[in-house]
Formats: sequence, C-alpha cells, structure tokens
Amino acid sequence: MFKDINDVYTYFLSREKKFGMKFGLERMHELLDELHVSMDGLNFIHLAGTNGKGSTLHYLKNILIEEGYSVGAFISPHIERLEERMTINDEEIAEADLLRLCNKVMHTVENMEQDNMYPTQFELLTIISLLYFQEKRPDFVLMETGLGGNLDSTNVITPLMSIITNVSLDHTNILGNEIKYIAQEKAGIIKDNKYTITGAKDEVALAVISEYAKLRNNELFVLGEQFEAEQKESPETGEVFSYSFGERQYKDMHISMLGHHQVDNASLAITAALVLQDNYGYRLSESSIRTGLEKAVWKGRLETLSTNPHIIVDGSHNEEGMNTLLTTLQTRYHDKNIIFVTAALSDKDVASMIGKLETISSHIICTQFESDRALSASDLASHCHKNAYSIVTDWQEAVDLGLKRADDNTLLVITGSLYFLGF
Repeated sequence: MFKDINDVYTYFLSREKKFGMKFGLERMHELLDELHVSMDGLNFIHLAGTNGKGSTLHYLKNILIEEGYSVGAFISPHIERLEERMTINDEEIAEADLLRLCNKVMHTVENMEQDNMYPTQFELLTIISLLYFQEKRPDFVLMETGLGGNLDSTNVITPLMSIITNVSLDHTNILGNEIKYIAQEKAGIIKDNKYTITGAKDEVALAVISEYAKLRNNELFVLGEQFEAEQKESPETGEVFSYSFGERQYKDMHISMLGHHQVDNASLAITAALVLQDNYGYRLSESSIRTGLEKAVWKGRLETLSTNPHIIVDGSHNEEGMNTLLTTLQTRYHDKNIIFVTAALSDKDVASMIGKLETISSHIICTQFESDRALSASDLASHCHKNAYSIVTDWQEAVDLGLKRADDNTLLVITGSLYFLGF
C-alpha cells in the first residue's frame, strides 16, 4: 500500500527503470478484466503520430471545452508531475485520487507478477487513467499513444475517430527502420466503421494509412486533400492561418503556439471538431473553434519562458521535431545569435541532432540530467564539430552559463528532450 504521493512517484520511477517499455496488449487486457474496467459510454478520440500528438490534443480539447463539454485527456510524457498525464478540463487528477487508484490496482499487479506478468509503468498509468475516466464520466476522452499505436497500451479503446498527426523515423529500434513499418504501427489505432484524420505527408506513410482506413471501412480525411490550412502571418503572439473543409472556410484563425507545424496541428483539431458535428451530431460553433484554438497552450513546445532575456524551451527529440524547431527559429529569429543548452537520451540520433543545431548556433552548451537513459554531457559533446561548444555536467550551471553569455541580441534555446525539460 502507498502511504502518500511520494511513495507513488518512487514506485513509478523504479518501475520504469526495472521494466522499461514492452510492447503488447496481453497485460492490458488482464488488467482490464481483473479490475472490471468498463469503457461503455465513454467517447474516446485516439491520437497517434511521430510528432504533434500533444499539440493537436490540446487544440481539440480547448475547442470542446469552449463549447461547454467536459473533456478528459491522457497524455505522455509529463513534464513535472505524474498528475499532468490525467486531466479533466485542464484540471489534473487530485493527489488523493491518484493515490487511491494506485492502491486499487496494486493487488491485481501483485497477482499478475506471481504469474510472471509484469505491467510496465505506462501500462499502469493507462489503466489508472481509464479507471479515473470511468468514475468521472467526461463527455469526451482524448487518449494519446505513448509509442507507436497498434501494440501501445492505449490501443484497448474503441474511439469515435482516430487522428494520426504524421509519420517519420523515430524509435526505429522498436517500431522499425522504414517509414512503412512505423506507419503500420500507427495505423493500428484505426478501428472498424469509424473516421480517420491525418496530417501525414510522406507518400509511403499516407499510402499505408489509406490502406488501413479502407480495410476498416473508415472515411479518411487527409490534410491537403479533404481539408486545407494555409499560414498567412507569424506575429509575435503566434500564427495566423486560413482553413477550408468543403464549403466551410475560416479566415484569420489565430493560434498562440509558434511554428508552421502548429497550423497543421490546429487544422487536424478543427477537422476533428467538424467530424464530430457532421457525423455524431455534437454542437460545435465557429466561435468555440476560434476561441479554443487561441487559448490552447502546450508546455515545452517552442514555449517562451522569458523575453528579457529571451528564452525558449522546446522538447524536440527526433529528426522531424528538430527540423521543425530549426525552421521556426530561422524564420522568426534569423537576426539573433542563438545559444543552445541541450541534453538528450542515449537512444536518440544525437549526431544528427547536434549537426542540425550547429547549422544555426553561435554556441552549444552540452549538459545532462538524471536518468538511466540520459547521455552524458561529454558523450553528447563528442558529436560537436565546431569549436563553439561547452561541456557542463550540471544542467542548472549549464543554463546559468547560457544566461551569462546572452546579450540583448541573443536567443537562449533549451532543447533536446522532453524528459530534460522536466527538470
């Protein structure tokens, strides 16, 4: 039995270290059966993709909230607290509820372990979130996959629709080293006789998603085909774009998150809202869509922490995410010196990441954080080929060094891993 929330944190940290990530749904189905979890009456929307899942989820969540619906959300990873992963209308699960539900599942976990079944950290968080939403009964539940889709622990739900934001190379040691294999994993969330929305642009990935949608009798909505979004302006406050879906056209849509990729993510959320309206009869006004989009924010995604000094944090951790970060920085801050403070997980393509950062950096400060999966600052720096880099093992001292080197014409960017931003 857990006595307090600190016991819960300690347990989940140790479980992540001990069991890591394991694909497969056998343990999830055992947990569902033993804990008598019923998902009847819960309106799920399932989101998968290499990047953009969290942003798209937040746009859609805010649209629905603005219309007056209650919205549960399950996200990963968290930045600071486990409670961030389970929310209803932006309110995190209470410590008391998390503690109670953790204790509720422990007896089942112990019985499973006696049968040599060892649920992972993410599987337990998924089952706890389902128990929580079963109790609270929100109007909608938005579920973000942790990794992949087909064998991800969240893939025990039957959603109203599936959203696949995009597909690119990441976690190749688990998902496969070709786009088609990664696309197959992500397309595994598509369920029979529902609706699928995607922002995938890679031809191979889109062909796979289209095939899965056809096999499962889904109506497919593709960015650039059934709906379109065009960026118009990039003011300091975000992005302005136009959106069209059939005869519906929304001009001068404003979002507060930075980057052209966020226009794509916002357009996926708008389309999801309209599919809910057109095919399920939910009320969703243009006003709610506009206001919800503008209010949506997402920690650690091109997030401005300060303007004096100018500090941005971004959790880019794969090739596509890094390309997006660099494109946005070059577009918006081409006239500034850019200093990066960066740390990374050891299973990432850090050579490529550092190479990309060096194309626009005036200085890179390599650091590290406490995690069994984290790369050391010196190993990270071994991939630097410019002279303009530093090695600082203490991440706080690394940030301090960045601030000391910054002047009025400097942008300090802290990036490399969402796990790093959590510290």
